[in-house]
Amino acid sequence: MEQEAKNFRPIGMDNLNYQHVLVEPTCQIARLDTGNGRAYYDTAAEVESLRHYFYGVTSILDGALAKGIGFSKWLGDSPSYSHAMDYAMEKADAGTLVHALVDQLNFGGTIDTEDGWYNDRKDKKVIITDTNKAMVEGYIKFYQENHVEMVASEITLYNPKRFKNRYGENYRFPFAGTADIVCKMLDKKGTLRTALVDVKTGKEYAKSHELQLTAYKILYDSLHGKEHGKIDDIYCLYLKRTGNYKLVKYHYQPEVWYMVVDLFHYMVSNKAGKMPVIKEKEAKPRYYTLENQEQEENGNDTTEA
Repeated sequence: MEQEAKNFRPIGMDNLNYQHVLVEPTCQIARLDTGNGRAYYDTAAEVESLRHYFYGVTSILDGALAKGIGFSKWLGDSPSYSHAMDYAMEKADAGTLVHALVDQLNFGGTIDTEDGWYNDRKDKKVIITDTNKAMVEGYIKFYQENHVEMVASEITLYNPKRFKNRYGENYRFPFAGTADIVCKMLDKKGTLRTALVDVKTGKEYAKSHELQLTAYKILYDSLHGKEHGKIDDIYCLYLKRTGNYKLVKYHYQPEVWYMVVDLFHYMVSNKAGKMPVIKEKEAKPRYYTLENQEQEENGNDTTEA
């Protein structure tokens, strides 16, 4: 997403040192919103029929796992479904903004809070609120207190590697996603380890977040582990409205994750077990006219005087 606010001024963050981000995506990936969630594909495949579409990790979790009784009660107590979704979208926008600000810092930028931020969904500039600022301050505390050395920031993870067995050929990693942070940081024993950290601005959903991190670790290790080292630990960084943070370490659960992937495929496939065909929507033309388009292109005018 092209951001309008490029020149950022720090909020008491002048001692933030620039860190070179070492690891970049292995290919150019694009994302496409579908009826079953977000899908990723490699843009190198210009012909749509040759593209390998993988659903995003969070879309798989949303499609396969219930959100819990708390979510059901909140939805039921809302004035309407559309009101609840509008509220959820506002929260998502706030989270996206904080992620963008954190990413800017990770690449050595500074934040000018008076510049605001361009919101693509609303197609307008929005202000950076005090809550946004407090969460950024919480991130700075995490960064400094844990002696973070940045390895990758907002890195897209997509691996179309295949394998063969007696049932035929299939994808080894039929999912994709974007990891917020891969870094070197000190653990509680003072040992420098490679960590994958996902930034959260909302509530803690331990099971879902654990599986999300697990999926990212699987992808990152398969793509970059040999050259840059595999992930040692996985964490969620919960940024608070108070300007503080909570760092929670989770367990790696690959067997459970692949069961969730299988469940998602079962839920969205048809009776024959076929997954839905993903296609880009045909772009609507910018201009419309009542004139015959073919005549205009050929320069022929058959209209009688």
